[in-house]
Amino acid sequence: FYTELSKYEEEQKMPYVTSVERIGFERGMQQGVEKGIEEGIEKGIEKVTLRQLQRRLGPLTEATQAHIRALSLEQLEELSEALLDFALLSDLEAWLQRHPVPDAPTVLAEEENGAKPQS
Repeated sequence: FYTELSKYEEEQKMPYVTSVERIGFERGMQQGVEKGIEEGIEKGIEKVTLRQLQRRLGPLTEATQAHIRALSLEQLEELSEALLDFALLSDLEAWLQRHPVPDAPTVLAEEENGAKPQS
């Protein structure tokens, strides 16, 4: 049977896909689409938050921007609300100090190194 099936698949140039394989493929595709949508939403929130911060506080250093990009979606959402109360760059710096991210540059470290704001 398998020899005949292989021969048929080769002749028709289409492999036989079982219903289990098809279901697995469809589920995998759906999960991929959902993950892509989630990542797109997170990038959108990140972009808008950075733009709002720069408009409110002026240019941000690369290290500050990297710290913000490293935040989790939940932290980004918190920051997008908190920035409405920021009056000074020091307000953002204090917020970032309270919300550390592993492997992200810290605002204090960039100040010690004399980092320049990026627009």
